[in-house]
Amino acid sequence: FPMNATQPQRSSTSSTDFYDLIAPIYDDHWGREFFPDALRQFRRHISPRVPPNARILDLCCGSGRFAAYLATAGYRVTGVDSSSELLAQAAERAPRVCLVRADMSEFQMAERCDAAVCFYNALNHARDERELRQIFGSVARHIARGGYFLFDIISESELSYWGGEEYVLSADMFYELKYSYVTTTSTATCRVRVRSRKEPGYIEAEASSEQRPIQVSVIRATLRSAGFCEVFVRQFPRTCDPDGRLIVLAKRL
Repeated sequence: FPMNATQPQRSSTSSTDFYDLIAPIYDDHWGREFFPDALRQFRRHISPRVPPNARILDLCCGSGRFAAYLATAGYRVTGVDSSSELLAQAAERAPRVCLVRADMSEFQMAERCDAAVCFYNALNHARDERELRQIFGSVARHIARGGYFLFDIISESELSYWGGEEYVLSADMFYELKYSYVTTTSTATCRVRVRSRKEPGYIEAEASSEQRPIQVSVIRATLRSAGFCEVFVRQFPRTCDPDGRLIVLAKRL
């Protein structure tokens, strides 16, 4: 892609929400690839433990690909996400799913669920242990006693490899994604700039997203403080090349 040699111009208004900004490319670029692995874990660890018409919470449901599967499989589903643009896609893909726009640390639902899932390393967005405790507490308040919570995270061994650039085209826009990892703060950052394909020297909007590794000891302690007991923490067996991802199953006490 021909980059302008001069300093790119910036728009006067830029999106501040990373996932709203990348919503047009999110599903094709990230969501679709991970779905088979998430589905495999759900069928193995949650399906045998809940009734056929169980109520399932899909936390950080994104564009609704997994929520749509759950609804089609006969589950009653509530999807929670903070991105209005991704939720709009979820509403089209999964019209039978109840969708709630909220932060994962402070969402509110009228009913309790039999189980919850949170995939795509969404929990790595927690800024610190305090926020992770709030997230687990919110999940615990919305799961019935004896219910299950299945989620994945990526460890520092994986996040520390973040680096380089990606370029993704949509129908009208050009997305420039830059990845970096700062060891001193254990922070992985993805920065996105969006340019018009007609005017590549002009930045329409830009935003960034941060993720941080979570130690297994922190996961275990935080789950206990929220009222969960650990069922297992293990390596996530993926169909693609392995990385530092873990799958965790917890049970509400």
